[in-house]
Amino acid sequence: MRAFLQFTQRHPWMTNVTIYGSLFASADIVQQKLSKGPNERLDWKQTAKVGLVGFCFHANFNFFWLRLIERVFPGSAPKNVIRKVACDQLLAAPITISAFYTGV
Repeated sequence: MRAFLQFTQRHPWMTNVTIYGSLFASADIVQQKLSKGPNERLDWKQTAKVGLVGFCFHANFNFFWLRLIERVFPGSAPKNVIRKVACDQLLAAPITISAFYTGV
């Protein structure tokens, strides 16, 4: 476990893109399981598209966006947290939502 934690600390970008791609693909599988009947097959092509969008766009965008936001509004003071959330929702959310639906 210690080796894994050291790897994630040394390679935060690689860890981030791997986790994003995995979470997006896993979420798509869960969504399909919940919305389809018990005898319907999973659409693996859709899962691959969703995972690819998470891996290629969202992981990279969020990795650099959140680093920028932290540099602009450092710390966890309530005022800065509100600023971070407001910037994220007003500036980044429209971009990432549009990219997701365009990519899928």
